[in-house]
Amino acid sequence: MAPTIDPVSEKWLRDLTDELDRRVPAYEKAESYYNGDQGKRFVETGYRELFTQAFQSYCENVCAVVIETVDQRLDVDGFRFPSQGDANDDDSTDTAAWRIWQDNALDARSTVAHTEALIKGVSYVLVDPFPSQRVGPDQRSPKMTIERPDEAIVACRPGTTERVAGLKRWLDAPAGRWFATLYLPDRIEKYQQTGTAWSNQFGAGWKPGIGWERRQVPGEAWPLPNPLGIVPLVPLVSEGPPRRP
Repeated sequence: MAPTIDPVSEKWLRDLTDELDRRVPAYEKAESYYNGDQGKRFVETGYRELFTQAFQSYCENVCAVVIETVDQRLDVDGFRFPSQGDANDDDSTDTAAWRIWQDNALDARSTVAHTEALIKGVSYVLVDPFPSQRVGPDQRSPKMTIERPDEAIVACRPGTTERVAGLKRWLDAPAGRWFATLYLPDRIEKYQQTGTAWSNQFGAGWKPGIGWERRQVPGEAWPLPNPLGIVPLVPLVSEGPPRRP
């Protein structure tokens, strides 16, 4: 019998996945407009009468131009933190921040985060809390990855920006199965979609269920302690949460 899920974790899984499902259609619509797939062409009756058949399927994709014009002005050239009294300490903090940025190749990857946030209103940065996952020479920097808003979400304490929970959910396409990682201030829990594996003379596959069960990684504790003490999934926001289409 599979271990039961803690009621608090179960509620976070349900609430965050439900909210993510509500947001995804708006993200998909924004993505399609950015890619020039607006569906209905803007050339209407007046133009058709004037130009007959010449502009029946004409469509000008100005959405991408607007996004890219702003994105080109968001390059990060360095960091400068407010002075705390000792100029040498300020310089070392600035240098350490730039080193972390470079070790994670964020010169290139940050563009992805900016573009996603401009298109969809938000993107996310995941800071790996575990020393074994650090990057750069001698593993000197925490690992940071850019996460898509249709795969990640955070919940904040009402009236504040304090993150109280975060979720990353993704579909393993070859397996046809959803996976999720729940981030809480004191722990990190990994889950997989319930279901049943099948195989016969025609092949093998997965029949998905409707719930979640623990995903136990060999040699790894469950749940994992979160040594940071805060939710390590950070939203990069360009506007409020998207409305449902």
